[in-house]
Amino acid sequence: MDGQVTLRPVTEDDLPWLAFLNDPATMGPYEWHGWSDPQRLRRSWAESGLLDDNSGVLDAVIYSVLRDEVELEDSASEDGTV
Repeated sequence: MDGQVTLRPVTEDDLPWLAFLNDPATMGPYEWHGWSDPQRLRRSWAESGLLDDNSGVLDAVIYSVLRDEVELEDSASEDGTV
């Protein structure tokens, strides 16, 4: 399994880690994208599991340890073409 990366849906246990990434002290001045509602992730997870028809959040897992967050967005344009 060396080097294998698996994408999986976010679980409730992942939410503290994702919230940790919203801290400017954690991300540093060049990776932090501004303050956001700290409860937004929890609300979105409760509503949709952070996956819906247009976008979502998946966790990248290496060696069964959460390493990074991958955000996916629908590549289709408004008229439905790709």
